Formats: sequence, C-alpha cells, structure tokens
Amino acid sequence: YLAQHSADSPPVRLIHGSADDTVPLSESDEYLAALQAAGIPSELLVYEGAGHTGLLLDAMVENPSRLVQDLSGFVNGCGGQ
Repeated sequence: YLAQHSADSPPVRLIHGSADDTVPLSESDEYLAALQAAGIPSELLVYEGAGHTGLLLDAMVENPSRLVQDLSGFVNGCGGQ
C-alpha cells in the first residue's frame, strides 16, 4: 500500500478495537507510523473494549452518534484534499 502512495494521497483514518483478538492494536500503531513517515495525513481511533469483527456493528448499535461523528468528521475534513 505505502509503495504506491505519497504525501499527495488522501488522508487515512484507521479505526481499531482495543479488545481485538484477531489483529493486535500494535499492527495499527505500526501502520500509522508508516503512513505518517510517508507523509500521508493519518490518524488512529481506538474504540475501547471493541473487538475485531463486530467493531462497526457494535458501534452502530451501542453508540451510533460517536461512529457517525468519527466518520463524518473525517469525510468533511477531506473536502479540501
């Protein structure tokens, strides 16, 4: 992924659950560091207590306003890119 992108690439928002037992949170931390080192605007949101497969579904059911704010804020921020 990083080999084909540069600082001119669109921003990236990573979302990871702190209780993900499939993909360690450290993977997202490392990917975020690589994106930022490549000059790609990026950030990582960690949903406390969320797992892997149900992360977005759980967020939509349990706290939809947070998910909508997180995603819409990101999309709106991309308008000038």
